[in-house]
Amino acid sequence: MYAAEASRRTLFPPPSMPPPPPVRARGPYLVRGASALRASHAVARDGGPPVEVESAELDWRRAHDELRRLAKTKGAYDVEEARWLRAAFASRVHTHLGYATFAEYLERMFGYAPRVAYERLRVAQALTQLPLLHDKLACAELSWSAVRELTRVATPETEADWVAHAEGKSVREIERDVSGRLPGDR
Repeated sequence: MYAAEASRRTLFPPPSMPPPPPVRARGPYLVRGASALRASHAVARDGGPPVEVESAELDWRRAHDELRRLAKTKGAYDVEEARWLRAAFASRVHTHLGYATFAEYLERMFGYAPRVAYERLRVAQALTQLPLLHDKLACAELSWSAVRELTRVATPETEADWVAHAEGKSVREIERDVSGRLPGDR
């Protein structure tokens, strides 16, 4: 058997092999058969070394608080990314670096598929005309997905109405409300 074939069999075992034993928690470890793996690590807020989290004693409130903090941070990140996407597109950074298209550049930089790259740039450009949506995204009152949908229909004249309409709604509900409408519709 060739080395590549042996490697493939290791990564993708034939279906005739029995499934691995179930994972069960024992203290701070996850146990699978005879091997023990550390359950989890949380990154310290100050960017320091990871903080060990005991899986049996994991506090759901702490997990929720950390995820909420990350969601707020992500909104600010999305606004900053939008600013630099506009600058990169305007300066045609992709041509200076030898990429055929801006979408290819974003795929190499962020791993964005062409459709995602197009949407990121479209929203970034729309936010220059929609300061209320910009601010709601920056402070994480609206998610990037919600802002993406609202930029399809909001104009400077209708922005406040759409932001008020989106308050308390899920992204799915916003998608449904925006569907079939044109920019400027209320």
